[in-house]
Amino acid sequence: MTYGSIRSGLTGAGRGVGLFLALVCLAGRVPSAGAQPAAADGLFVEVASPLTTEVYESVRLRIETARKHAARPPAKIVLDFTPNDKDVNTTSFGACHDLASYLREITDVPTVAFVHAKVTGFTVLPVLACQDVVVSSRASIGEIVPAGESLNASQVNAVQFLLGSHRAPQMAAV
Repeated sequence: MTYGSIRSGLTGAGRGVGLFLALVCLAGRVPSAGAQPAAADGLFVEVASPLTTEVYESVRLRIETARKHAARPPAKIVLDFTPNDKDVNTTSFGACHDLASYLREITDVPTVAFVHAKVTGFTVLPVLACQDVVVSSRASIGEIVPAGESLNASQVNAVQFLLGSHRAPQMAAV
């Protein structure tokens, strides 16, 4: 995924196409005629807003429970950051930082952020911490802090570490 694909979204597509793409991500692939369907399932997790410590713990527990299911661990984890097509904005750094850190530590299962409305504030961090981002045409990923405000030094360091070099183009906006 490139920065351009995050920025431009799915031009001309609505939430239905975004949801279809998220479901394709869950399936892993679309089987060809005569092929056996994928054996592994995906996990779809709605992330409530504002993203609090309780929300973070609930999401983490749901993911960990699924990952530890020895018989059928998830093939992909899709996180819906804008449930009910509502814009989201979290002004508290802590839980968003914790969720972003947790998502960056998951390397054995692809993580996909699903965005179909506007995401701003510190909620941007866990969205960009996912390995892939799927957006609808009405989605946008906005500013972490409002214009005229800035992150403190420790927040800047944490954001740079969390997002790493694979998200370097977005850092110009921070």
